[in-house]
Amino acid sequence: MKKFLWLFCFTLLLHAKDPKTVILIISSDDRPVYPLLEESWRSYMHSDPDHFECYFLKSDPNLQSEVLVEGDVIWTKQKESRKPGIIYKTMSSLEYLLPRINEFDYLIRTNLSSFYVFPRLLQFLKNAPKTNFYSGIPLKWRCLHNSNLLEGIQGSGIIVSSDLIQLLHANKKSLVESPKIDDVAIAMCLSEHQIPIISGKFFVINNLNRWETIKNEIPEEIFHFRVKSKYGDRVEEDLLVHKELFNIFYEAR
Repeated sequence: MKKFLWLFCFTLLLHAKDPKTVILIISSDDRPVYPLLEESWRSYMHSDPDHFECYFLKSDPNLQSEVLVEGDVIWTKQKESRKPGIIYKTMSSLEYLLPRINEFDYLIRTNLSSFYVFPRLLQFLKNAPKTNFYSGIPLKWRCLHNSNLLEGIQGSGIIVSSDLIQLLHANKKSLVESPKIDDVAIAMCLSEHQIPIISGKFFVINNLNRWETIKNEIPEEIFHFRVKSKYGDRVEEDLLVHKELFNIFYEAR
């Protein structure tokens, strides 16, 4: 009997389904660096379709329909803007994906300045909670109406479990109409429902000196790099870092 139970448990473990994640990447064509960062993303974003399904999110006010999917781009009928454009693109895309919600365990809403190491990300998600999971780069915002701090996840990489996709969709109207920017509005919504915050494994690179310091000693658990130069030419600096990250984590494989 013990042998049978051991074999049964081993079989379940062997056939355990790896998590599948849909990744939505905020994008636009209004800055020279953006199309080039799209090329960087496309160099690896479709490399593991069994575990990651990726789309760029763009806006076009002249669409004939509210949402149009062309290849790996989800277009929404809206003028490009930071607010409400980003949250509108996010929520419209969630609504489009809702009929397929059972296909996904997690969703990541990120942006072009981010770089992900998929094998490391997959390992992180294998050990993540399947419900009430809200993770990424932690951030705190000062609330204007009181002295409290709102805790949430930075918009460069918001990870949620599939049940929270449905929760966010249920609050679509208040999120789109919120006077706050997208990541703050999402943080407020999830905070109201007492969803805890779990820090992801990330590294922020805001200049070449910082990159040169860490690139040969990147901790093994880091899967998310936020690459956004504060000064200088973003096209040159950011693309250099993205290219070297690709060479380290994908080209070598």
